[in-house]
Amino acid sequence: MEENKKVEEVTVEPVTEAEVQAFNNEDVVETKEVVSFPELEKHKNDFAKAYRISRVISYLSSAIVIAIIIVAYTVVFPIPDVGTWAGVIMIIITLVISVVFSKIHRNSLTKRIKKYMADYNEEVNQVAFKESKVTNSVFDFGGTIDKQEFINAKLLKDIIDTNSRNLLKYHVGNYDVEIADFVAYRQDGKRAKSVFLGKFVNGTTTEAMEGRVLLYLKPDPNIFKDAAGPDDLEGLELMEDKPRYRLYATSKDARKKLSLKALNALLKINPDQELADITVSLYDNKVAITLTYSDALMVVPYKEPIPNEAILKYKEHITELNNFLSLL
Repeated sequence: MEENKKVEEVTVEPVTEAEVQAFNNEDVVETKEVVSFPELEKHKNDFAKAYRISRVISYLSSAIVIAIIIVAYTVVFPIPDVGTWAGVIMIIITLVISVVFSKIHRNSLTKRIKKYMADYNEEVNQVAFKESKVTNSVFDFGGTIDKQEFINAKLLKDIIDTNSRNLLKYHVGNYDVEIADFVAYRQDGKRAKSVFLGKFVNGTTTEAMEGRVLLYLKPDPNIFKDAAGPDDLEGLELMEDKPRYRLYATSKDARKKLSLKALNALLKINPDQELADITVSLYDNKVAITLTYSDALMVVPYKEPIPNEAILKYKEHITELNNFLSLL
């Protein structure tokens, strides 16, 4: 990625194994490599330390309030004439100070959590986009992609609400692109039920096309058997149904908007246990892409280990995805 900020090289450490007496007829045991991301570990450890300190402060402040109330009841209240009023005033002042302190402390912790999440996701983005030929990248953790962009792409029907964060904007090929963590909801009785969770890519170019093309890259059937894919198929014709993908279009002329070269570039991405499936929608002057990811990539870890393998997979996916976009 063309950024002023450079990503530290990941450290690769050999996994030490017990020494085994070598014999001529034994197979050679290959040494596995463990990849780690020092900056992510540092962000996580710094936050964990700050969070523990915050919890200790919270417990201490509660203990102090309880101690003052006990003193008020046992020492101040028994004082003749003024004890009752003095004790009540003492308790009221203590509770007011406690409420104000708790609010300040809670706000401080909330800011610390948001900072950790922003720092963590920015570092993941730096790693993921390192080999992508993109320009003009701008990161905004609090930024969102508008709900209407997802609805207009006609990926899933009856979407009532969406939420997003971790927005990254950049330019690749002929497209101005924005990508974010994204969740979409449908009505399920009285509740809203999430029907998509993952990365949503929304790209805009200058030239509009006639019709619409919808491509669904299928999941590994041994891992995700119940994945249904896109369901907003009105006006589309099934053009191809291959073992790895389904391709829909409004017409054969619209189908030509997705070149074989671009399709083959996208097919280099292999869905696995972290990436369930991919849907691509081409319409007007837009491209919309959903990548359904597991919690390993979507959740910022606190007690959990850094999901190194999931991040490396994401890097592979993003590199191929941006290559695909550059070929559209």
